[in-house]
Amino acid sequence: MRNYFKSNISFLFVLIISVNVSRCKTAAPEPGISFYLFFKETPPSDKRSFVIMKDSTIVYGTKVDASYGLLAKDAVKVDGRSIPANQVQGFQSKGIYYKSIDNNYAKRLIHGKINVYEKTRVGSRGMAEHVILMQKGNNGNLEELMNVDQLKVLVSDCSEAYEMVNKSDKDLKKDMRKERYHFQNTILTYNGCS
Repeated sequence: MRNYFKSNISFLFVLIISVNVSRCKTAAPEPGISFYLFFKETPPSDKRSFVIMKDSTIVYGTKVDASYGLLAKDAVKVDGRSIPANQVQGFQSKGIYYKSIDNNYAKRLIHGKINVYEKTRVGSRGMAEHVILMQKGNNGNLEELMNVDQLKVLVSDCSEAYEMVNKSDKDLKKDMRKERYHFQNTILTYNGCS
């Protein structure tokens, strides 16, 4: 009986992994497929820890931590000193920048002419889902990246970056198979455009 459960549990584990891997194709995102799979964090140029206040004041410190959620008081701590979250625009800790968005923080993956953020939210099925947010400039509106057409519009004023995404679905899927982070590299190309 024990071996029966072990073999069935192993089979279910392999089946679950197979199903999840088959859903994580490296093709161009389609409706329902998260752009999150096609972005990764880029190393920041400034590794100092700091908090940017809503009035644009910057408070530097050696240790910056955030606490938020149902069981915590929403605050950012700089070297033990607590700052209410409603006064914070964003903070950087251990070289990673977080922007305050909707009573939560989004992690910045790319910084430049186009900033890219990752945010986790509760999806329609009650499961955590990762979303990618794009922002043109540091003060632009944050928009959730939903499709390739949005990306085309964002990079349209840089011909090199635009050519990377202005392709048929078939060609984009081919590019994604060759280079998983093709969309990220499109943004990095755009950010390097003069």
